[in-house]
Amino acid sequence: MKNLIIILVIVFLFVNVASAEFFNPHEVTIISDAAGENTFPEKVLSYEEIVEIVRCYLSLDSADHSQEVDMYSVSLLTYTDIPQYCAIIILCNDPLKFATIYIDANTLEVIDTTSEDEVNQQKDYSVINDVVFEGDTLINYPSWKTDTCYTIPNGVKRIGDCAFDNANIECIIMTDDVVEIGIAAFEGCSALKEIVLSKNLSCIKANAFANCASLTSINLPESLYCIGEQAFSDSGLSGVIRLPSSLLYVGDAAFYRTKLERVILCGDIEYADDMFYKTFSPILIELDSEWAISWRLSQKYKNDDNISFCYFVHNED
Repeated sequence: MKNLIIILVIVFLFVNVASAEFFNPHEVTIISDAAGENTFPEKVLSYEEIVEIVRCYLSLDSADHSQEVDMYSVSLLTYTDIPQYCAIIILCNDPLKFATIYIDANTLEVIDTTSEDEVNQQKDYSVINDVVFEGDTLINYPSWKTDTCYTIPNGVKRIGDCAFDNANIECIIMTDDVVEIGIAAFEGCSALKEIVLSKNLSCIKANAFANCASLTSINLPESLYCIGEQAFSDSGLSGVIRLPSSLLYVGDAAFYRTKLERVILCGDIEYADDMFYKTFSPILIELDSEWAISWRLSQKYKNDDNISFCYFVHNED
């Protein structure tokens, strides 16, 4: 019965982590039973404190980065008899590639673990050159890897949420199989200078390239229809960017605190929040589109002294 409960908890966590937008890999997510009784510890530990407990349990040397622990998620389960932390971890330099560790939230002692084999019975996981995949989704690129350039393998259709979070990578090359970049997929990749996007990419989700300070330019494909909130916020984007004719939605503050100076708009964006909120430089929007589109945008930004318009595009250089 205990093993059945553990398996159900694992399935529940993975399904929710893969789909819920509240998930943050650097925070402890509290999972409660809204209809039942919940038991909370006197103090909720931080993400960093849980990492240290896991490292101690696994006898890892904190000074040895080759023994890095990548936490896929940390949750506090309050609907169990004893409140407990559930830490799903990735150990890419160890025979145990993927595991779950349960920690008593009161005594802070490890009370149960599941191995890679048990987890893989529930999900289609694979590890290739230390990079973790779930089916056709790349879910984790370890932050300790030192490769300067990485090519997404053929067959990968989605870059998962937070997959490259704070990775030390300079160049990413996508095959044309990739159709979606998840929430915060490359957030904090401060060394990222170049990314070749898939020609079939349809959506860049919220915060996907936030805080990518070295990323000064990007070519968006004609297949793209969605750019999420703060997708490029605090990135190094500067100069000119071309928004393709396929684009239908641009989220709020998508280019927040970038140094863009010129935006070439090629199509009818049906819904756009304040995508140029607090950019550092005055922006010239060049409209290669119908009169109605230019009128709509000019009304949206008519009181913004930072935005000006040009209604004909003659040369993108």
